[in-house]
Amino acid sequence: SKGVIQTVNAAACRVFGWSQDEFLGSTITQHIIVGEEDPNMQETYLKQFLEAGKKTELKAKRKSGIEFWVELSLLEVETNGESEKLFCGFIIDLTQKKTQEAITTGIIEASLDPMIMIDQVGTIKMINAATTTQFGWARDEMLGQNVKIIVGKKYADNHDNFLKRYMQTGKARVVGRRIELPARRKDGTEIIVEIGLAEVKTAGKDEKLFCAFIKDLTDRKKQEAAIISRERLVTGIINAAVNPLIQINSKGVIQTVNAAACRVFGWSQDE
Repeated sequence: SKGVIQTVNAAACRVFGWSQDEFLGSTITQHIIVGEEDPNMQETYLKQFLEAGKKTELKAKRKSGIEFWVELSLLEVETNGESEKLFCGFIIDLTQKKTQEAITTGIIEASLDPMIMIDQVGTIKMINAATTTQFGWARDEMLGQNVKIIVGKKYADNHDNFLKRYMQTGKARVVGRRIELPARRKDGTEIIVEIGLAEVKTAGKDEKLFCAFIKDLTDRKKQEAAIISRERLVTGIINAAVNPLIQINSKGVIQTVNAAACRVFGWSQDE
């Protein structure tokens, strides 16, 4: 109950680098819990970890001084009425898990396009840096909010119904697809974006998570509008020409005619 180590197995010696003799008689705050940052917290740590069945992620330290993440859970051991309480600590090395999490987070943060993770009711659970840049909200302002704060006013009120319908029926009208819709920045201005919403597979059965990948279509829409404008201008010039004009392809098939050609030859443009 005082945190003094009574027994260790070979795996503990292998993971931490201490021999069995070095372990025995020392406390878990000496060899497992990293307390150098705040030595005064060691007793508090011990009291927390001695709560039966509690699992905690914390930094541990190998004999070499290298720190790493572990999951520690302590369970009380039946001692047949003996006065001293004994506890068994189960330790899982989280190094690989934390490394993978860091890589995943790094990739998400490095993305140039916004990415938002939401739960089944639309609550924002995670965003990347590009999201804050695009929409003007700080990370703390967005986390915990409903994702409809960035949805255009026309669709915001009905947004929750899309997820609700999917959760009830399993029929995807939005999930697993790419759609274009107006999005809203913090200052109230709206832009057209393309959103791809995908369900994230998790170990838990009760909670579902969804990841929204967002692409700003502002520049693309401007380019499309410019192309349409140029095409209309060219068409206007062609139709305004006094002389007949006929455009054909390499096989002689007519592609374009102007009003003068229709007037001179008597055929309509569709003909």
